[in-house]
Amino acid sequence: MKLLSYFKGEFSGWDEGRRRALLGELLTVMNREVTEYIGQALVLPYAWRNTSEARRTRLRDPYYGCLAFCLKSVTSYAAEVSRTATVNVMMAQHPEFSGFASHIFDAYKEKEENGERLGVLRLGTPAQTPALQVSDIVSYEIARYILEREVRGRDVIRWPLQQIRKKSHHYLRLLHAPLS
Repeated sequence: MKLLSYFKGEFSGWDEGRRRALLGELLTVMNREVTEYIGQALVLPYAWRNTSEARRTRLRDPYYGCLAFCLKSVTSYAAEVSRTATVNVMMAQHPEFSGFASHIFDAYKEKEENGERLGVLRLGTPAQTPALQVSDIVSYEIARYILEREVRGRDVIRWPLQQIRKKSHHYLRLLHAPLS
């Protein structure tokens, strides 16, 4: 998403019209196929700096704080929609994060409220896993929104996030974002 937003790599030479057309097609399919978007983003170093030292030590990296929030959101959602629903989780495989992320997933499943709603954790590569590409778009847009609001003081929701929010906003971690 970062490459597409800044017209880099395979998107070099594109203009805003072509980018928006691609995103429009992707977001149409996403909104048709995705039941609920769940996402969280921390804009570093601001949010991480404001996290207690004890929590930073326990979580090791802000990535895991986002993971914990997403697990809480997905299990809460599963509990709301069905008495028996379980949710499988797909994450990008990163050598430096995947092992501890698996540990957090297992601990959450065993110890947290609604943890029994978690099925299995699957790891994949973003280039070959459409679900991770969807996740990339959603998390990128949430991060951009938080960056604009928290760091730059502008409460502007970009066009892709507006499209995502047409489908769902209940579990998107947008803090106090106004509904448009």
